[in-house]
Amino acid sequence: MDNNKLFKYANLVFEYNQKKNITGFKTLEEIIEQGINDSVISFDQSQYINIDFGNKYIADIGAGAGFPSLPSLIKNNNFNLTIIEGMQSRCDFLNSVKNELSIDKLRIINSRAEKTKNLSNTFDVVCARAVSSIKNMFMLCHHLLKPGGLFYLLKGRNYQSEIEEFLNIFPEQKENIKVHEYKNVNNEMSYIVLIRKNTKTPSNWPLSWKIIQNF
Repeated sequence: MDNNKLFKYANLVFEYNQKKNITGFKTLEEIIEQGINDSVISFDQSQYINIDFGNKYIADIGAGAGFPSLPSLIKNNNFNLTIIEGMQSRCDFLNSVKNELSIDKLRIINSRAEKTKNLSNTFDVVCARAVSSIKNMFMLCHHLLKPGGLFYLLKGRNYQSEIEEFLNIFPEQKENIKVHEYKNVNNEMSYIVLIRKNTKTPSNWPLSWKIIQNF
């Protein structure tokens, strides 16, 4: 790892994770490879799909220790990041990282995504890694995106069944959903599901989490 700030960040994650569970990656090597390097690879894919994160406002939902967005912000410092995280202990950690590494383009909000109606039409990009299904993320976070904004959702091999579920409920989005394939840090296939916000958010969204789950 050639970035000194990223190495400091990896150590902060490792040390804090001994006390409070903020990531499933337990060793420093796992944090560097599976957490940080894999996150950087996923964000670097933007250059291959004609997406420019430069000076954009990005929301990362349920980022935990900061994955996938924070490593790229630390490395490149070229966008404005808001992490919306429901667990206070993880927000405490992220605030300590912000202070120790002097990251001025980072904001942390301790809230659930469905309770952020005050942030409607704020972000150019909403990203998430291993948080919830495509359908759930679409309904949870649609209000957060500006018109024309983009969902940038990192998915594994089960992405096709999630797309099927999503399109069963929102068939009008069929021409609006794209999938980018790439090799992750383990040299295995990973997927980024891209959905552009092309309709106005329904006035009663975001619905409660219970309603969204059963929708």
